[in-house]
Amino acid sequence: MKTSNQGVAVMLNQKEISRICQSSHFNGNVLIAKGKEILFQGGFGLSDIANKKSFTNESVFRIGSITKQFTALCILQLAEQGRLHLDDPIHHYIDGVDYEHVVTIHHLLSNCSGIPNFDPFGDYADVLASDRFHERMIKEVILKPQLNFTPGERFEYSSSGFFILTYIIEIVSGITYDMYLKENVFSALGMNHSGFHFIDTNIDQFVCLYELKNNQITEAMKINMRIASGAGGMYSTTYDLYLWGRGLIENRLISDVYSKLMFSNQTPINHTGGYGYGILSTHFEKGNISHTCISHPGNGPGVFAQNMIIDLDIQIILISNINDKHIFHDCFNQLNDLVIEKLL
Repeated sequence: MKTSNQGVAVMLNQKEISRICQSSHFNGNVLIAKGKEILFQGGFGLSDIANKKSFTNESVFRIGSITKQFTALCILQLAEQGRLHLDDPIHHYIDGVDYEHVVTIHHLLSNCSGIPNFDPFGDYADVLASDRFHERMIKEVILKPQLNFTPGERFEYSSSGFFILTYIIEIVSGITYDMYLKENVFSALGMNHSGFHFIDTNIDQFVCLYELKNNQITEAMKINMRIASGAGGMYSTTYDLYLWGRGLIENRLISDVYSKLMFSNQTPINHTGGYGYGILSTHFEKGNISHTCISHPGNGPGVFAQNMIIDLDIQIILISNINDKHIFHDCFNQLNDLVIEKLL
């Protein structure tokens, strides 16, 4: 545990955090911070079960759909620079869009486009081998079905939308998505252990990937993360995600005007909040005081993850290398309750 704020650290007891993680059988890394102070950072379980290797603070994981936060941020950077507009129709960037209704960048960012999700486990070997991968996936796979509803009508989670946004980032910036992230996000924040998980990428301290099936831990299925693209293809560490959170809080990557757009409820989901731009925006009450949360889960082969920021101050970050929502949610919810009880 790292801290220079002993009063806060005492309130958030390290033994209680460890008890929650161990009793829920959580397997992965945890980081909890308030302001610029890291109150807890540690790992539980094994990064490599066969070889009994423990996690370190530098252990690298897939982060699944937390990637969507980064994709949204890249789009907002380009919007702030005047290189695109949030109300631009996607047919400005993609030929052959023939939906009855206009779909805009705003619709994609806020998960209200009506574009159906494509099957990430389909056979796309031919398209993956193409130099025009993103363009072909969009035109041959994603844009084929009819819209599920009129754009803007309601919320529906769509990784297809963030796949299209990835392509728009590349078209507008003139560089690949992974290079854009490196030059405009990772370098700016010192995120030295984050990147896009290409199939041939050799990553130091990358964890083994597992699933839980019939109460048995097995190796996760192999998948080329190019299919996930800007909807879920990144890798990172808990510390790098902490740096990312600080970057969002401090408006280091986009201005306050665009941060408020990103964090605000663009598409309502329920009475607690909705979806912003690449981020869930919710609220809760404690002692007649309203508190805000921005967050995003991530899951897939070999990962379950969540990063949450409460009141643009407190960060709770968990990443597991086992794709099991029950164990993960049990641990995350208990830690979230503990943080709310002790720090708010």
